[in-house]
Amino acid sequence: MPLNLQLFGTKKSKETRAAERFFRERGVAPHVVDLAQKGMSAGELRNVAARVGGFEALIDRKDSATSTRDSSTRRPLDRASNRSSSRIRCC
Repeated sequence: MPLNLQLFGTKKSKETRAAERFFRERGVAPHVVDLAQKGMSAGELRNVAARVGGFEALIDRKDSATSTRDSSTRRPLDRASNRSSSRIRCC
């Protein structure tokens, strides 16, 4: 039985490329969704959040790029790169 696997990330992310390589080396061809091109649907986001323990578990509050700044100096969502001041992690 073939494994259906969706991998969410960006093409520029070394973690995404490493995960894709990991699965391909084991004979699993993941469907890669580039978040810079197409974001997650509301249903996909709810499903991922439910699997990792809720929406709060998806937010990396210890990101070194934002830990030294207070909330008043955080940059708004950068639509071109689809990144915000907190990083979203996934399983």
